[in-house]
Amino acid sequence: MQAAFVERLKAAGGTYEGDMLPLGTVDFSASLIKARAYQPTVLIDSMAGLDQVNSLKQFMQFGLDKQMKVGGALYELETVLAVPDAARIGWWTMEWWWNQPNVPHVADFVEEIRRTNNKIATARHWFGFTSVNAFNLAAEKAKSLEAIKMARALENEALPPDVALQPGKIFFRAGDHELMSTVFVGEVHPPQDGDGDLFTIREEVPGERAAGSVEATGCHMAYPAA
Repeated sequence: MQAAFVERLKAAGGTYEGDMLPLGTVDFSASLIKARAYQPTVLIDSMAGLDQVNSLKQFMQFGLDKQMKVGGALYELETVLAVPDAARIGWWTMEWWWNQPNVPHVADFVEEIRRTNNKIATARHWFGFTSVNAFNLAAEKAKSLEAIKMARALENEALPPDVALQPGKIFFRAGDHELMSTVFVGEVHPPQDGDGDLFTIREEVPGERAAGSVEATGCHMAYPAA
């Protein structure tokens, strides 16, 4: 992800002079002060998990929100829930989002998660549900539990709406076996209507557009001879 951001930056005529921070960094003050010295209009935060929580808290504590915007790639619901309202800002992407009122079966899935766990459905619930059901679909189509046969059966196979739980054609691309799922782009904000209403979708990017071509990934699929 870091490499992809730098590549896009250079393509737009920019230069990169940053460095990589180790996982588990607690104090981001030096990096934030360095970033502020460049006087950017936008700070891209590519952290995740607790690192993202700490960096965004300190971003607000330094008052950088008054000098620049903030955004980045993933800002998961679990992470948004872990920061104060003030740090619920910026443009980000979600791997999956629970509020898709016009997509069949999503509301039923969300309600079932809430009824069973008393929790807001997150991408983690979706990952588990879709993975297990995709495995089942592959086994049924291949009429086998052999990994290679199942993998072949899933190639370019579109997941049905009650498994995909998102718009568009969702499938495992044959060229690299990557799941072509929708990327949800939008704005994070404090709760507006309920405890889980922390993100407003502004654009739904098809998986193939987000992933780029198979050639660009550098992946070369080769099945074992056996």
